[in-house]
Amino acid sequence: MFHGALTKSLRDTVMSRAANDYDATRWLDEVFPRDSVVLADIRSVALMPRPFLSRDFLVFADLDNISERDKVLLMLKSHHVNTIVLSLPLEEKMITYLNINLRGCIAGPQEFKLDSRNPWNREEPGMRLTAYRVNLIGPFSPPVVKQH
Repeated sequence: MFHGALTKSLRDTVMSRAANDYDATRWLDEVFPRDSVVLADIRSVALMPRPFLSRDFLVFADLDNISERDKVLLMLKSHHVNTIVLSLPLEEKMITYLNINLRGCIAGPQEFKLDSRNPWNREEPGMRLTAYRVNLIGPFSPPVVKQH
């Protein structure tokens, strides 16, 4: 890894090979509009090129609870989130409960390998990312349950 300290191109090569999500965050930097504030579904958010929120808080939120949904929406709106990066298709629950209005796909889907400092622990294929521009509608409303 030392040779990565010698030049920028060697650093990029080392980071691309050994830093998880490095290639993905470089790609996102190329495709994001400059005003993007991102809700990111990637592991290494520290490498994000724009202001971001990790999707981790959504994983632990009880979206069935209206007051928790309101807290999540308040957090998204207070940070002016306008872009979502997902490694999986948007979950129906997230769209319905959070009133997310997709304004269009910015880029993707794009596949990236999972990188590791351990050369025997590199997985192929890795993750598949898609970036969406969004509009947070709110306020929340409970999802409509269809009666059969």
